[in-house]
Amino acid sequence: MGTETWLAHTRDDQAEQVLLGLLRGAGTRSLAGMAPRRGDLVRPFLAVSAATTRRACRDLGLPVHHDPHNDDPRFTRVRARRVLAHLSAELGEDLAPALARTAEHARADADLLDALAAAHAEGLAVEQDGAVRVAELAAIEDALRRRVWRLLARRAAEPGTPDPTSVHLGELDRLVTDWRGQGPVDLPGGGRWARWRGVGGDPVVGPIGKNGAPPHRRRTDDTPPTRTVGGPRGR
Repeated sequence: MGTETWLAHTRDDQAEQVLLGLLRGAGTRSLAGMAPRRGDLVRPFLAVSAATTRRACRDLGLPVHHDPHNDDPRFTRVRARRVLAHLSAELGEDLAPALARTAEHARADADLLDALAAAHAEGLAVEQDGAVRVAELAAIEDALRRRVWRLLARRAAEPGTPDPTSVHLGELDRLVTDWRGQGPVDLPGGGRWARWRGVGGDPVVGPIGKNGAPPHRRRTDDTPPTRTVGGPRGR
């Protein structure tokens, strides 16, 4: 049996994580905050306030380590903690429990959406070169399609490559939902995805070579130029 590592994150840390997710405008996975367990990492105190843990340590005569970084305003998390305390004082109610409950609800939703997206990704007819028919992707619900894009990008990338950001996923989705002949989409790690016509004539999307040409495909009039797309404005 493996050894577990317990982390001391509390409900207050969870609330700060959710607040930071809101500031980023992130989706449900980010709003889900920190998981109570991830592999051998366990966070047993996520439902307990920081004040309660300090009081318990004092009552039990246990030493408490205070990380000086927790008071350094150069860190966004520290500033978020101060804003959260100010909002709680202004509203007359501790916001940490509500934000922690939001994380629980968001995590349940995100887990379900991830599972549904994985099932969709497994059901796609992916060709040997990684291409997928546009019609198949277009038929997937909007709430799931970006999750499917993330899975497809992971499969095509080298191990250790960072996940695509929401901006990358949005540009990939435009290859299906807002096709205007735009060029390939550059992803982290040097990956590039584009749209072209497959052997049967149906539009497909998939990873392409560094020269901008679809792998093992004859270029057609529908094959986009090699102009790259780096963000929402790079059309």
